[in-house]
Amino acid sequence: MIRYYDWNNDQFIDTIFKEEMQGFTSLRAITYVSSFQLINELMPLFEKLEIIHGFTGTSFQLITQLLDITNRVENVRLLESETFNALLDERLEIHLAHAVPIHHKTYILEKDNHYKILSGSANLTTSALQGRNHELLFIRTGSKHDAFYIQMHEMWSEIKRDTIDYIDLSSLNSVKERPEEVIESFLADVDVPETLVQEAKPEIEKLHTRKVDTVFEEKVAPSFLPLVLTKTGRRRKPKPEEIRKQVRLAVDERLSSYDLDKQIMWQFDFEAHDFIIGEDYLHDFLREKVAPSANGMIDVIESYEQNKFRDERHQVFTGILYLLTSPLIWRIREIYTENHLPKEDVPVVMNIVGDGQTGKTTLVREYFSTLLDYASIPTYSMLKIPPKGKKASARIANDYIDGYLHSDWVNPLIIDEVPNNFFTTTHGENNVKSWSNDRTGIFPILITTSNISGALAKPQLLRRILMIPIDSKYRESKDQPFDVYQLVSNLDPLLPLFFLNELSKRLDSMTPKDIERLKEDYLSLSKEVLFKLSPELETYANENGFLSNYDIVNHRGKTLWAMTLMSKADHICVNPKNEKEIIVYESAFKTHHDRTEAKTFLPGGVLVQSGGNSLTLNSELLEQFVGFSIQTVWENQSASRTGKQIADAMAKQLAPLLENKKKPSRWKTLWRK
Repeated sequence: MIRYYDWNNDQFIDTIFKEEMQGFTSLRAITYVSSFQLINELMPLFEKLEIIHGFTGTSFQLITQLLDITNRVENVRLLESETFNALLDERLEIHLAHAVPIHHKTYILEKDNHYKILSGSANLTTSALQGRNHELLFIRTGSKHDAFYIQMHEMWSEIKRDTIDYIDLSSLNSVKERPEEVIESFLADVDVPETLVQEAKPEIEKLHTRKVDTVFEEKVAPSFLPLVLTKTGRRRKPKPEEIRKQVRLAVDERLSSYDLDKQIMWQFDFEAHDFIIGEDYLHDFLREKVAPSANGMIDVIESYEQNKFRDERHQVFTGILYLLTSPLIWRIREIYTENHLPKEDVPVVMNIVGDGQTGKTTLVREYFSTLLDYASIPTYSMLKIPPKGKKASARIANDYIDGYLHSDWVNPLIIDEVPNNFFTTTHGENNVKSWSNDRTGIFPILITTSNISGALAKPQLLRRILMIPIDSKYRESKDQPFDVYQLVSNLDPLLPLFFLNELSKRLDSMTPKDIERLKEDYLSLSKEVLFKLSPELETYANENGFLSNYDIVNHRGKTLWAMTLMSKADHICVNPKNEKEIIVYESAFKTHHDRTEAKTFLPGGVLVQSGGNSLTLNSELLEQFVGFSIQTVWENQSASRTGKQIADAMAKQLAPLLENKKKPSRWKTLWRK
């Protein structure tokens, strides 16, 4: 919960954050992290809004944050049009701490000669300000002539002097339409204070067990660092063309071979058959008996029920479990081969499927990347960008992906927003078969996101691709108890390291019983290891039924039919001869899949009749299958007439044509009337 203390009257008061914002014309905020959705809500309240993002942690972490433009671009793209225009007009200013870490949270409200200042523990996030966390804010009001206000104003000015713009204002017009251009050109003007680099050297040496000069020379530090700093830590004189060329490589490949930091942490000694994680890095933690925490992971899983209209915890749990296991998927497939089991039953690809605003990109770009300590996740379109002077081409991206997946690295390759036909064309099908059938020894796996059309892989590919549908929409932001940024900050990147260390040992000491369990569920030992590391996660999973195998065929059917009902409601009507049945017309299937395939996913009893240009379905059984009411969908589609009224009118118009078994040629015209 959040408590407010009125400093003027020396007592706790009952209030809420937005009420305290009322009646003022400007707000200046210092916050460790902020929700850009909340910024959208606050902007209409003020003529001027300024936000400084502070930072808590080491100098090395601060450098990493300063250079992570990808995350900043994605955040700015969350701003609604009016808020984005305020950023263009400089009515909204967002800054980033530049020189020293800042952790305190302070909100300065002003109107004419009056002020109100709130200061305490609460970040500018939904979870903090709605009371999910235990927070405390002190409130003081008065005249701008007060000594307290004058000193707070001076503090603000002092902190602001050591900040940079969150996004270069000259790049704003490109953020929405061409984000990759902003990312590409960003570093030409980045200024990392030399003192900060010098302070970071001990931590770099500690993390990487080598001298900092070698770290910079071999690009073991974050990929961007060598582009703006010399190996001794001095700032390099910018060469824009060279920087842009190298940044393109860094953005596209820093989670793979280009970033040697990740290779060190994800090596496997095949001859010794031992998984090596970060040389002495992990062993230091083991000696110190550091225990990784799964609490952040539990909150992420829970958010896919609390923040959404439908419960998707099972899918997210399965996705995280596969992600953690991914560097050892090759080893599990080896065990299958050694025991005469079909290795094709162990997928080499995981595709997170869902349309816009469902959280699939958040899952991989925020939660997956944090767990694996990836600086960022590229989109497919970013991989298409060629060297300057040449045209973008899907072949560039496909060649890069194929080359990576035939390497002997074990870092999973995560690509956001692959094309709709990435798995459905003959070329895509052949690629997946090649990745699954031809590779032996050590190799990485692929994790992608796509919209619902990307789930239409042929049945023979479903053994090789783990499809995870994330298709439920989010609730209104005010009704979401979990905040993305808070969830990210609570994830523990140590957990995957401990997990892989234990799982590799477990796979090297297999018993006949273990092999039988792997045959039934290739993630069975992964669950056992994860629950051994985190008994609280096992308790949570047991209480919420996450332990059964993931039924991808069933969930694929649910996803396809749910998307059909939600996106094509005006092509569906009540059967005029039986109000317990609905008629779904051919035109409803043209976007996502064909009618023949759609029928194969329906449980028994749902399909009543198939013929002509439509399917007749039992509406009650269909609603049980997809998990929501068709009537609700209709009502959401029309503000003036209920879905049933619309559907009944449509059905009456079409009934004579259906009885004569003729295809209605002008039903759309009739529908408009």
